[in-house]
Amino acid sequence: LDLIKRRLDKGLYRRLDTFQDDFFACLDRARRLSRSDSQVFEDSIELQTYFIKQRDELCKSGELLHSPALSYTLMHLTAAVESLRQSKILQESLEDENETRSSDDSIIRDTNVNVGDSMTCNQQTYKVGEFVYLDAKEKGCEPHILLIERLWTNNGQQMLYGNYFLRPIETYHVQTRKFLEKEAFKSDTHVAVPLEEVKERCCVMNVKQYFTMKPEGFDEKDVYVCESRYSTRTRSFKKIKIYPENPSLVLVPREVPIEPKRVMSVFRERVEKHKDELAELQEQEKLIEKEKPNVVAFSNMDIDDGNTYYEQYNTICSGVAKTGDFVYVAAEGGRQMVAQIDSIWDTKDGKCYFRGPWFVTPAEVPLMPNRTFYKNELFLSTLEDTNPLVGIVGKCSVLDYNEFISSRITEIPEQDIFICNSMYDEINRQVRKLPVEGLKKFSHSNAVTDDEVYYFPKLINPLKEASPVVLTKMTDVDMLMEDSLDGGPPSVGSGEIPTVVPTVAATSSTTTTPVTTKKV
Repeated sequence: LDLIKRRLDKGLYRRLDTFQDDFFACLDRARRLSRSDSQVFEDSIELQTYFIKQRDELCKSGELLHSPALSYTLMHLTAAVESLRQSKILQESLEDENETRSSDDSIIRDTNVNVGDSMTCNQQTYKVGEFVYLDAKEKGCEPHILLIERLWTNNGQQMLYGNYFLRPIETYHVQTRKFLEKEAFKSDTHVAVPLEEVKERCCVMNVKQYFTMKPEGFDEKDVYVCESRYSTRTRSFKKIKIYPENPSLVLVPREVPIEPKRVMSVFRERVEKHKDELAELQEQEKLIEKEKPNVVAFSNMDIDDGNTYYEQYNTICSGVAKTGDFVYVAAEGGRQMVAQIDSIWDTKDGKCYFRGPWFVTPAEVPLMPNRTFYKNELFLSTLEDTNPLVGIVGKCSVLDYNEFISSRITEIPEQDIFICNSMYDEINRQVRKLPVEGLKKFSHSNAVTDDEVYYFPKLINPLKEASPVVLTKMTDVDMLMEDSLDGGPPSVGSGEIPTVVPTVAATSSTTTTPVTTKKV
């Protein structure tokens, strides 16, 4: 979820279905790692159900946003959850059966052992049901907490078989999870060790008694509280319904009851401590686009020219392209031209091409100077070309008038959206209106990833601007006006310029004297 939030904050999601895939994968993983009767399992279902309902309401079931994400419905969720639940219930029933069964029968079977409820070692008497410390093998770690389940002697060696109780730092959990102070979790792991390795006693109490009672004869630092069990296999937590009582444990009321308080995970503390370093790493995380396969165009199978035609194809530099897309194509002089993809194919020698019509700008068309144009307007040219696919340097969108005022493709930035209302006949050098059906449209098979289209709640009114010819002339006039403010004719040099300055002589005749001045 943190990764999804960072991607949202950076604006990396350009499609609803991409965001939905990431969010649903997170919830599905939570269900797979949790028991079917856990709160996490139920919460993930509730969150996903709420997401689907809100998505359909905001998208107005496709009227406002047409997206492949809408194809996943509550029926799909119910079927997926039920299938997972049935498989997990069968597996969990076997685990519960194994857990309730005496887990140490195999240790004492067919061996020469003496089993007892208590045993003395190093002048200390230990009983079944007591908690003890066992040194950790890792250096710098706190000792393990162990519940004694069986004591026996094997060929003179005093042995202990116990169940690990884990501290929060010894479990796998999300960094946002909070724990009770001094909390320990009953695990599903056991160990058999010599009794002489035991260090001291400790006590783990039921959460219902811990806050108001305390065990007699124990320091507060050696008293823990247990509320849940922890599965090391699924890395999940589950509340304990029935906690076993230790009849030998004497409990006395606390002078001041402990106020229940939950603290943040130690992992969260580490994150806060090193958040600057982590932030630098997180900045490097990029959204990985879902893989889209090359899709062969079966409608072109009857063309026997040795080439393979495609509806959708992965380009080297510009991602996935499909028939009907509008693209920027590199041209001479560093220019970029706009073309539509009518067909894509590769040859036997591995070279890839596309063919389609060009689009030209108003500046490239001989037009009447007093004509106005829409901003970002293009003209559909009657010329078509075949170009190498590697020439594509980016994607854009060209919409006819009705599409332009009513919708947008979500993946294309607004600066790469163009409007086309006319076509240009390159041979006759004439401009005429587009056909009634507008620009050419393409239909695709289900294997092709459809564009996401957002429909405006209210139609927009695109503005027009003057002809590029008029704008160019206006710019030239402005330059002349700037030069005229210098007090002399426009000049191209920056050196000394001879000018003629009239002077009045003492006589009645007027003469002109050449004077040298510098232009200001």
